[in-house]
Amino acid sequence: MAFCTARLVPEDLNPYDQNAVAVYIGNSRVGHLARERAVELRVALARLGQPSLPQTTCDAAIVNGLVADGKAYDYSIELDIDLAGTLPRLSFPQYSEVVRRNSTPPLQGRGTGLFEVTVWLPYAALHDMDTRQRVKSWTSEHWDTVNYYLRNTRGIGLGHKVVAVPKKVHAKLFGDREPEVTVLAIEGRNVTLLFKRSGAASREDSHR
Repeated sequence: MAFCTARLVPEDLNPYDQNAVAVYIGNSRVGHLARERAVELRVALARLGQPSLPQTTCDAAIVNGLVADGKAYDYSIELDIDLAGTLPRLSFPQYSEVVRRNSTPPLQGRGTGLFEVTVWLPYAALHDMDTRQRVKSWTSEHWDTVNYYLRNTRGIGLGHKVVAVPKKVHAKLFGDREPEVTVLAIEGRNVTLLFKRSGAASREDSHR
């Protein structure tokens, strides 16, 4: 996973769509906004007195792109643009270069039998999360991790994977019993999960 700044560049002379908006990372054009999103962006900027779209920037995340079982999967790029509220900045991007991060950071101890982890949420997980914010684990004998998923609103399938804990680490921390996992906080695109080993005191109890 990598975070960076994306540039949104108008292509008024695009032969396929006069409202086209190209997405650049560095000097490389990596794609275009969807047609309806390009129109929405232009309309939103026009409301702010920008009748013609200037080149602007927004935060972006580069995800996926893995190779598994000899098959290569395409990269995906998620742009943080809130067209109903705050528009992308017109200058001063947050990232001066591509910043790579572990998509599944290690659990951090927060008291006896308590562990926390904060991970970035993809758009689908953020906007299709079960209202009770339930977390489900799943693994198989062929996997080397125990994966944790945020349930989706429809309760279909496993949901959205947010954490993968290596099986050896999982066994060391929790033994052969599944921990209780709850959502502590969601801030922007980040979710913090609390893992509680079976029989451990709550985080509140550990501070008394």
